[in-house]
Amino acid sequence: MNKFLLCLSTLLLLVMCFSVYGQPGISEMNKAGGTIKSWYPNFSDFSLILAACFGLVGGLRIYQDWQHGKKDMDRPISRWVLAAIFMSLLGGFMKVMFL
Repeated sequence: MNKFLLCLSTLLLLVMCFSVYGQPGISEMNKAGGTIKSWYPNFSDFSLILAACFGLVGGLRIYQDWQHGKKDMDRPISRWVLAAIFMSLLGGFMKVMFL
């Protein structure tokens, strides 16, 4: 039984050594990395547009709730403002980190 396992493991190691040489790669990985890096400025601009939309929609919803007589407006205001600030900071972060 031990001789069989020794032969099997030796054969398996030989097969694994020959299959390693078939991997392509460095130029394809560099090309994919360049493509992804070219997308980040678009994503950062999109995050700024999304922050502006959060600000507009949040302002309209807060105004509507305020006109309907809702008394406690601190939580919705803070949620919408922080969402807009987060998206703005995310856009700036992406520009700094990936350009």
